[in-house]
Amino acid sequence: MFNYSAALVTIAAIDFDRLLAFYSVLLQQAPQPHQPHVYGGFKIAGIDLGIFQPKASNDQEFAPQSAGAVSLCLSVDNLEKVLEHLATNGYPQTSTVLNASHGRECYIYDPDGNRIILHQGQKLTS
Repeated sequence: MFNYSAALVTIAAIDFDRLLAFYSVLLQQAPQPHQPHVYGGFKIAGIDLGIFQPKASNDQEFAPQSAGAVSLCLSVDNLEKVLEHLATNGYPQTSTVLNASHGRECYIYDPDGNRIILHQGQKLTS
């Protein structure tokens, strides 16, 4: 058995600066580490998220028809507050809030078409 020490989710950017700006607004943090036009990293509740610019030699692997290949789910305390924050910063809500058995959720999409599920769990009452 292998002994893995960490996991990292990465997203290949079609337009690196635009995608990095979106995730900086969404996650309310500057990328750290940050290597301009190459890599930006974010830490979210135990997960490392990396945005990277594919090398020219790998461009065909990440062609625009590959856009939207990632689906990232983020649990939030207040769905409306997150949606309001995004709209205020130029990323308006594009779908309705859905009520599901496990709580409420809304799908948003980053500038490259990757789906982000914003999920607010049900508040348990006693």
